[in-house]
Amino acid sequence: MKHMVGKCSCLIVIAVCATASGQFVVEDFDAYPIGSIDAQGPWVDFGGVNLTEVSSDFAHSGDKSMKLTLSDVDPNPNETPGYGSDVFLDMPVRVRGGKYLISYWTYIPTEFNGENHAFFSEGLVGAGDFDLGTQLVARGNGNEIVLLSNGESLPLIRNEWVEARQEIDFDANTVRITYGGDLLFEGEWDDDQPIEGDFPQFRGVNFWVEGAVEGEKPLGSMYIDDVRFVPEPTVSLIGALGVASLIAASRRRRT
Repeated sequence: MKHMVGKCSCLIVIAVCATASGQFVVEDFDAYPIGSIDAQGPWVDFGGVNLTEVSSDFAHSGDKSMKLTLSDVDPNPNETPGYGSDVFLDMPVRVRGGKYLISYWTYIPTEFNGENHAFFSEGLVGAGDFDLGTQLVARGNGNEIVLLSNGESLPLIRNEWVEARQEIDFDANTVRITYGGDLLFEGEWDDDQPIEGDFPQFRGVNFWVEGAVEGEKPLGSMYIDDVRFVPEPTVSLIGALGVASLIAASRRRRT
């Protein structure tokens, strides 16, 4: 079964790019073959119990998304019940200054009873430099999405695609986070800068799944699609390209 929203061919940009005007991640997973995502584009498997996969089960746009699956191995190798798929992406250079959008869409089926962690780091994830920017946790075992640093939460939305969106101003050190269009948090992006010269920045993202409802066997998968990290002036351009592609597709259907 697939769950899809209109396909925008102009948005199939599968890369991490550094340009004169900023860095971009615009990822819809459609260019990759079904199966392990390790070394596909900029994505690296972090050694989870289960593979992180490119899947055609569900898609927000196009035909594919990224699938993360809980593990029912007991005892779990990393001593965290349910720990399964684990993947990261690091930017080629650190991002400092300017306004950026971080956005990704999630699909969480009814049966998923664990947690999806989305860790947005100021340091390189692959090097183990976990320096927290934000960490959002979608709790299928608690039916809420939580900003881990302060406990702010919203009800979890299941069985439909939902956008988690962060609007970051690195110059002002602020972030505005929404989930499904509702405000989750507005405040500091980096609330701990103890070292002189430690500027608000972004370097990588880590997605993984773990946990389960207490007393239950870890069960299910969840899906991520349309991951974006783009400078603010680019957001409207990407939207315009999407509209243009839809108009072009409509014209092709009429001819």
